[in-house]
Amino acid sequence: MARKKKSRQARRKRMTRHGRLSAARATRWVEQYKGKDIVAGYANWFAVDPRCAVIELRMLGVTIDAERESRIKATIEARTAERKRRQELRAQAQLEQLPPDSDETFAFIAGYTSAGAPYGITFEELGGEPPYFDDVDAEIEQAVAPEAGHLGGRSAELLGASAMNRYDPSQAPDPAEWLELDEQERLDRVERYHRRARIDLPNCTIHATIHVAVENQLAADDEPAVRALARLMKEGLSRHDAVHAIGSLVAEQIYDLLKLKDSPEALRARYYAALERLNAAQWRDGSGR
Repeated sequence: MARKKKSRQARRKRMTRHGRLSAARATRWVEQYKGKDIVAGYANWFAVDPRCAVIELRMLGVTIDAERESRIKATIEARTAERKRRQELRAQAQLEQLPPDSDETFAFIAGYTSAGAPYGITFEELGGEPPYFDDVDAEIEQAVAPEAGHLGGRSAELLGASAMNRYDPSQAPDPAEWLELDEQERLDRVERYHRRARIDLPNCTIHATIHVAVENQLAADDEPAVRALARLMKEGLSRHDAVHAIGSLVAEQIYDLLKLKDSPEALRARYYAALERLNAAQWRDGSGR
């Protein structure tokens, strides 16, 4: 019998409501939270949407005013409407006419293996460069540009929607919008950025996971991470490199979590202490620059 594949997602992000409430009480999560937005912090820590976070925080004795709950509901409804609008805009731009049998590697996909991997003729074999349709955003830009004269203001609206749905590590994502995304969408955005930038990585998924972990902390206003980012950028690092520097400590924390028997509180305290010590010179030396 085949062994069940273990999930890479942290256990706290796979808990039922009963498990989350029990864990929050046992670790005194509410009392120990130091950020400014407890709803966003809880949603990020336990990987739930903000509406669920409001319900469970109230069960834990936290007062959430009705106005905040209404804003959360309105934001989610607006995002749902935006997704629907984008689908309609895609149809209007006739994106369905884009070749379905090619991607960023293959000029022609002859078929797919049983595991779902494509095979066929690559752009390299044809001696050309791929058009680089790496995601929906790139497809939108490519499809709209020739039709801009016919679409008028709609083309600008479409391109605006494309820009809103991109991740760029040189600029902080809007915290509320970032935390409203599910974890997979955050990972997808980060991976798409690195593909667009043609950054060669040993493992793009692991790299994106670290990026997302750091951006989650920053968006949730986790004070030690926010202070570290500001300090590193003041010392001359770009925002992207500062995220990498913090990410190096996140990677160490993940390693400690897997190898050591320490409590979550001890691991978190050690991570925060490392953040406070982190500086640009240390990062440059550690990265071999």
